[in-house]
Amino acid sequence: RLLQAVGASAMLVATFATVRDVYANRPEGVVIYGLFTSILAFVPALGPIAGALIGEFLGWQAIFITLAILAMLALLNAGFRWHETRPLDQVKTRRSVLPIFASPAFWVYTVGFSAGMGTFFVFFSTAPRVLIGQAEYSEIGFSFAFATVALVMI
Repeated sequence: RLLQAVGASAMLVATFATVRDVYANRPEGVVIYGLFTSILAFVPALGPIAGALIGEFLGWQAIFITLAILAMLALLNAGFRWHETRPLDQVKTRRSVLPIFASPAFWVYTVGFSAGMGTFFVFFSTAPRVLIGQAEYSEIGFSFAFATVALVMI
């Protein structure tokens, strides 16, 4: 799970950095940022539904096989088609990041955002136990109930 989280986070950051590098001074950048943000909002709604359907019809092992296949396809696609987009004349990242880490405002917002996201993840990890285990929802029923939470967050 930790490896999945690190990989997903890295890809998310790299994707947004690529959009910034390529479309920083172009009007299409706003549209692309909006598209990515919309996709990120729908994934938490559709992921559990897809997982429940795959698990219901193909077994729980198929969920992990599907994720592994999709991860390998994404890795191959990125390896062959995703080139470096940072301009060569840009300052080295390490030097430009140090003042950010020294900023108290950065840490206030980072800790606050992390606490909020942590709360969501606690909810996301305990909701299945409550709705499936205690309220006796089916896995597919839980997925649709969970999707409403994701849609409300949009």
